[in-house]
Amino acid sequence: MTPSVISENHHGVFVAIEGVGVLIKGEPGCGKSSLALALLAQGHQLIADDLVLCYANPHPIGLCPRLSHRLLHSRELGLIDVVQHFGANSWLLQHRVDVVVHLHNQSQSRYYDLMPEQHYDTLCQRALPCLDLSITNPAPLSLRLLTWLKNQAHSQQTHSVFNQHHRHHLNMPISEA
Repeated sequence: MTPSVISENHHGVFVAIEGVGVLIKGEPGCGKSSLALALLAQGHQLIADDLVLCYANPHPIGLCPRLSHRLLHSRELGLIDVVQHFGANSWLLQHRVDVVVHLHNQSQSRYYDLMPEQHYDTLCQRALPCLDLSITNPAPLSLRLLTWLKNQAHSQQTHSVFNQHHRHHLNMPISEA
């Protein structure tokens, strides 16, 4: 169901990865559409490219403007009809927005901790988990994004295992460490 009033517009690309709505933001030319293309090739879905219309219901919902239904624009490849190239299941009209990814060209992240604190971005007055990805890192963006999403799903378990190992090593004599 399309709302009568859109509460926010965002410049970015919106994809669904295994049921998780991912809004990808960044400066023009930083690789948002290229990341979406890589994710489409891996079987994920595009909702919107370039302009994402969002409304709260009560969780943020992102949708594609009518003019760009099914289309992904690549500076190198031009307009791509994703349904024609990747099949009928490669495009959705709308989806819940669950996380936000910011692409940037800084060589280092502002987060250095082994277990960094989660940070958030606000969308339709809701705080959503956010990931900053450097486009200068040589590891593929899609690999790092997919790894973060899986880590988000298992973060409580990961933190628990880390804390157990940490406590164990703190109690261990130096000669055994």
